[in-house]
Amino acid sequence: ASAGMLAEARRKPQLARARFVAGNAMDPAASGAAGPYDAIFMAYGIRNMPDPDLCLSRLRELLRPGGVLCCHEYSVAHSRYATALWRMVASAIIVPAGAVACGDASIFRYLRASVLGFDGAPAFQERLRRNGFTAVRAATMDFWQRGIVWSFIGERAG
Repeated sequence: ASAGMLAEARRKPQLARARFVAGNAMDPAASGAAGPYDAIFMAYGIRNMPDPDLCLSRLRELLRPGGVLCCHEYSVAHSRYATALWRMVASAIIVPAGAVACGDASIFRYLRASVLGFDGAPAFQERLRRNGFTAVRAATMDFWQRGIVWSFIGERAG
């Protein structure tokens, strides 16, 4: 899936000067990522890292001073409402629909559990700060995803 998304991004004229790298965020150098980069975007990945702090530290080192990291991620632990809504949506819609579409719901059950086990929004912002990011902020999505899906942004100090 990521190869297709990157191929699509490379076809966009407005992104002609951008360099896209797909690889293991725990070991960016193995994928040829050397930096310095203006920005790094990670979608739905940081909660799946075996050592999120080490991963964030390695990503920070790839950024130029003032460079931006954006982690788009599920985060519900900060709110009983968001946790309850996520449990309901995941259990009633995502897991069953995934089972029908894919014939196996295990990855969707993992998704449900990994979101429940991840940092709440304030805790993840603090994690970013502990790992050397400044100007840390977060914005949540709209509609049913409000308070569940977030974009977390931090800058490498310059």
